[in-house]
Amino acid sequence: MKHKFSFRKKILMAFCVVMVIGFLTNRQIIRAITNSHFNKNELLDKEEKGYAKRCYGYLIEHPNTSSMPPDISKYDFDSDIYRKWGLGKRRLFIKPEKRYILKTEDIDIMWKIYKSVDLNNLNDLEKNFLNKIHNLYGPGSLQQKDLLKFIRESKGDFFDADFATYEYMLGYLSIIFDFNEIDDHIVIFMHRLGPVAVF
Repeated sequence: MKHKFSFRKKILMAFCVVMVIGFLTNRQIIRAITNSHFNKNELLDKEEKGYAKRCYGYLIEHPNTSSMPPDISKYDFDSDIYRKWGLGKRRLFIKPEKRYILKTEDIDIMWKIYKSVDLNNLNDLEKNFLNKIHNLYGPGSLQQKDLLKFIRESKGDFFDADFATYEYMLGYLSIIFDFNEIDDHIVIFMHRLGPVAVF
């Protein structure tokens, strides 16, 4: 049985399709413009540029559902953090740009913690827990489900006892730090970062 649509319904359906395509296209254009800025930023090295792009991309792909627009009126655009991770000269920023700007301090902190991890210079607690993890799950990288199981069962011993936050964190950390499996570097990084929902 064929479904018959009125002319008005066809127009409405076509409008919805155009709106969706337009939204996706605008999102791609916004990312391209921002990525171009990061590429030209001489304060960022190649690795940092990739990290900044992924952070901004995550915010574009995961929009804030809050009805309140981000408030950047008190943000320090003259700070060293903004000069390094920011979006250039102050102007009329769109909503995802404002969200990114307000996250630049957290983005900087996460990057510093991530880069501070030296697997050849761990404390005894970190060494012991890496050994414990590999005794349980074998050598090499972990699956996310294995790390989450370890966090849940450690009950605050090595990871703070906030399983739900760690579970949420893995969702965005795996994107902005570009990993699928979890190596020792990521385990120590997450331990040092603690349960904090930055994004």
